[in-house]
Amino acid sequence: MAQLRPFRGVRYDLRAVGDLSTVVSAPYDIISPAAQRDYLARSPYNAVRLELPSDEPNDTTAHDRYRRAAAIYQQWLASGVLLAEHQAGFFLYEERFSDRGIERVRRSLLAPVRLADWREGIILPHEFTLSGPKQDRLSLLRATGVQFSPILALYDDPGDIGTVLDEVAHGKPVAELRLTSGTVAAAAHTHRLWCIMDPARIAAITRAFEPLQLYIADGHHRYETALAYRDEQRLAGAGPDAPSEFVLMALVATDDPGICILPTHRLLRLSTGPRVTDIAPRLADWFIIEEYPADQVASLLDAAYGRPTFVLLGLADGRAHRLTLRGDIDLSVLLPDVSPVLRALDTLILQRLLLEPVFGLPARELETDGRIRFTRDPDEALHAYRAGEAQVVIFLRPTPLDQIRAVARAGERMPQKTTYFYPKPVTGLVFFDHQHAFPGHGAEAAGPRHL
Repeated sequence: MAQLRPFRGVRYDLRAVGDLSTVVSAPYDIISPAAQRDYLARSPYNAVRLELPSDEPNDTTAHDRYRRAAAIYQQWLASGVLLAEHQAGFFLYEERFSDRGIERVRRSLLAPVRLADWREGIILPHEFTLSGPKQDRLSLLRATGVQFSPILALYDDPGDIGTVLDEVAHGKPVAELRLTSGTVAAAAHTHRLWCIMDPARIAAITRAFEPLQLYIADGHHRYETALAYRDEQRLAGAGPDAPSEFVLMALVATDDPGICILPTHRLLRLSTGPRVTDIAPRLADWFIIEEYPADQVASLLDAAYGRPTFVLLGLADGRAHRLTLRGDIDLSVLLPDVSPVLRALDTLILQRLLLEPVFGLPARELETDGRIRFTRDPDEALHAYRAGEAQVVIFLRPTPLDQIRAVARAGERMPQKTTYFYPKPVTGLVFFDHQHAFPGHGAEAAGPRHL
């Protein structure tokens, strides 16, 4: 079902930019204003100028930040800062990172994938999207005709794909860079890239993907943006094999040992913090409540998966409380409006049985509510609690991959902040330029110089 197409990727010329580590950035949605300024200062060719262009005082409707990004991109093509591959192919992308002190490696295949509407069941989502980020990404795509960062997606490898990628990884990478800690948010420390240009390997990969479904891991907004752009281009006369029919993905096998899903902890800022004596009787209707010293939070989160579980600080001074859904609770009766696959999620139970009825935090865009914020760092959560910045902290466990697949296959969407795939692929290794990606499409005579 999944259709891949080889493309001519556009990459930085090392002779022009020097060190690749100075020109890559994080994806747009995790770039803070401070990080944006840092990227801009790091190199005049940093990809943030394309991925998240800055507003300027003299911007007008005719010349805004999106058109400025397009002009910069074309200038870099013309000057040779960016070059296109001489032939179409795929890329193998390897990320090495540390996960709680353990070194891990994640491999992905960078390739354009034919877009499919959700209802077709070829590419499956697991979360909802917001209108604001999609409008921003659509404006950038309209102005530039380039996808600067890949969507992270998962597939169940029948075995053939991994074999080909193993062969490719024995060759010499075409790009390699190392990032010092903190220079690019949520990024791996080492990145390597290989070209896959051999026709036999391309054919084998393409054929192996044909019967597969894909699961969006990270990039739902960019995917729906690509769908909207595709539909616009169809109305403008684009054919079925136009580049706008495809979206750049970083495809990771579901059995890849480098898949890392982090939980997102909740920090509640309350005018008056609840006491365990006040709410324990109410919680006892649904949960088994266990009390521990606060310094045992980490070990409590390592508990084996079973019933929905989370750990709270703030119900009693200096104590942590682990709440586990009681085994005699019939969720089909308690939550009849919720799909069975969603009832298994810690975040759904947290929302419906604790955040809404106990703390009065309804399931809407919670980040707009000043009473709650989020972090993936348990140490940051502990610091916020001890500093009085949060009266209650709720620690969660990572969402298992099997639950994500089950929700996607059932056509359901998870509550906000249920999954966080780590690390994030960096922006700046390979661009998918619609004008030059597919031989026979776009302005070939006016194309960029080739690698």
